Amino acid sequence: MRERYVYVIGEDDGPQKIGLSWYPPNRRAFLARVTAKRLKLHHYAAVSAVDVYAVERLAHWRLRDLRLEGEWFNITPSAAAEEVEQAVLAFAAGDRAPYAEPKEVERATVIAPASMMARVEEWRRKQTKIPSKSEAIRMLVDQALANEARRGK
Repeated sequence: MRERYVYVIGEDDGPQKIGLSWYPPNRRAFLARVTAKRLKLHHYAAVSAVDVYAVERLAHWRLRDLRLEGEWFNITPSAAAEEVEQAVLAFAAGDRAPYAEPKEVERATVIAPASMMARVEEWRRKQTKIPSKSEAIRMLVDQALANEARRGK
């Protein structure tokens, strides 16, 4: 099975994006175009295609206190690279991030009014461990379904 990569991309003195890609140089080029910034590919670690999402999630969880938004973190490139490597090692040793993805995942696109997404963002920012938007939506849906089940609907 092909490898994937968990990467660190950012400016030398700005926030760093920790994400995953099949080919990090292309991802850097795309992000540089859409952000109009001088982004550099600072680091990438090879991970099996089966584990890459879980390793990326673990790196994000380990850096949760430095999360700015989405996959962007207030961290230096060298510290981010070290955290990615530590996440790879920790995953190999059996460490997992909370709320790990189930083995089978179904992707869904959510189309929602901006006002609803603003409420999701407000809720997300109030959490002790700030989840990604996708994780926040999953958590809120899960809570709503659990509440409905308790009410017997």
